[in-house]
Amino acid sequence: MDGSSSSADASPGTDSRAVVLVAKSAFAAAPRDEMRRIAAIAARLPDVSTAVACFSKQSEPSLREALLALRSGGHSAVLIVPLVLPIEPSFRNWLVRSLKRWQSDHPGGWPPIRIVRDLSQSRYFERLVTSLVEDASGFAPRSTSSA
Repeated sequence: MDGSSSSADASPGTDSRAVVLVAKSAFAAAPRDEMRRIAAIAARLPDVSTAVACFSKQSEPSLREALLALRSGGHSAVLIVPLVLPIEPSFRNWLVRSLKRWQSDHPGGWPPIRIVRDLSQSRYFERLVTSLVEDASGFAPRSTSSA
């Protein structure tokens, strides 16, 4: 997969998952490198045997190529993580329709595939945004309590 995947120490088996990180597109080397860096982070998570960075359009590897490559890897599940903000309902609908079509075109051998919830719905999202603002501006948020 052209260096866009990372493997953890776990081998595929009953408790191993593959994580597929999906961005819309990347035309330059820097965004592709960033996706590979994020895939390396995901590959170090417990029970993750493989993490793959891919793209939904105009970049390689495509989501379809990544899923077809993982399909017979013996993974207990494949988790698709859309790295898109804001995520539009049409993007999630496209993912679901595309998965059904690809599974129909290539029957058999598919592990369970799940699309994780939107980034902004994560319980850590507020902490992430706070950290980004603090890192960029060099100050902590103002206290809202009155003393």
